[in-house]
Amino acid sequence: SSHNLFLAARGRSHRLAGAAHLCCLLAGAVWVIHPNNEIHITTIIRNDENNYNSNDADDADDNTTNTHHDEYHYWSQKCFAYDILLGTLGILVTLTAASDFPHRHIVTNQKGESGTLSRKAIVTHGEMMEHAFYQILNLWQALYLHFVTWLVLGDGGRGGAEEEEGEGKMVVIGRRMALLWVVTLPWAARGFFPVNSFSANWTKQQQRDDGNNEVVEDNKRGYQIMGTTKIREKGSISATTTKTRTPPITNTRTKTSINGMYQIKKWQYIFYKHVILHGLNISMAFPIGIHDNAATNDDVALPLTHHWRVFWLALNTSYVMEFFLQSIVKRGILRQRHMMILNGLLMASSSVAAFRAVMGRVRMEAALLSLLLNFVNRHHDILNTMVVGCIVANV
Repeated sequence: SSHNLFLAARGRSHRLAGAAHLCCLLAGAVWVIHPNNEIHITTIIRNDENNYNSNDADDADDNTTNTHHDEYHYWSQKCFAYDILLGTLGILVTLTAASDFPHRHIVTNQKGESGTLSRKAIVTHGEMMEHAFYQILNLWQALYLHFVTWLVLGDGGRGGAEEEEGEGKMVVIGRRMALLWVVTLPWAARGFFPVNSFSANWTKQQQRDDGNNEVVEDNKRGYQIMGTTKIREKGSISATTTKTRTPPITNTRTKTSINGMYQIKKWQYIFYKHVILHGLNISMAFPIGIHDNAATNDDVALPLTHHWRVFWLALNTSYVMEFFLQSIVKRGILRQRHMMILNGLLMASSSVAAFRAVMGRVRMEAALLSLLLNFVNRHHDILNTMVVGCIVANV
């Protein structure tokens, strides 16, 4: 029942955090579907630019301009507050799960086996803490995107006019590099959080399967793997007993589908890290045409757009639903097969939302350079991002 789900004494702080997070997600879903207060940011920016560039004061309608600004600030503040609330609740859900349940000391899976999709494995404390790190990253990036929006649009939409107002190119680059450094700074703490490799899920499983296949082949040839054990009882030796090891019964189709989903998740993570995180952060700091006042200002207000709102909901849903679905499978409420279908739908919808939110706004050279440096200079995300930022800023 809902009472047992959210109000039971065991793990109550996690249950209450989950209930609050669910309510916030539902409110956001209704808000996205019916954005009554959403305004056309592009129209406001272009009107403001026209008013700014006009030499005739009579060309600008003061009342209309004020109304547009009021609507813009209301929508901006609303999105900002909601992003903080949803991101914080998601982090609390993960951290309270890690603290309320004794996973740290009693849950151990086979090497390379994750608890998010496997039927036998259980979500570990390390997996929870790793999720918490990326949830913190997501919230930090959301704050950065809002700040860049305010910074660039604060002068009435004249986002590329910094140099025209007397600031030199190096000053502009320096200020934006500082912002890029701040949003990338949390990666300095990555070493304090566990690392769970996606590839370990299918490589270790393959090694176990290879070992089982050797046993099966031996049995086919008519051999048995036998061991002889002599049991000493009260000074005498009992009869010799023979133990025969037979290969475990496994569902090949299930393992193949799980491994396939982990491989998809691996590529999703690469896209997430180098396009949505590093690539987008660099692109927002240095949009194309920033130095010649040719930047597309209507694309700068990314966190206020409908596509980003949908993606933000999908992203925050994915981070909590992955663990929740596996938990109700363990309780017998949901079948493993149905959980896999729901996970597939969740992965597909999140991917589509991500593409629609950032495509056209991310400088692909920034994402590709970030990916390249990740392979040649691993575990140095801050340095790699700043190097890519310096290169892109001067292109």
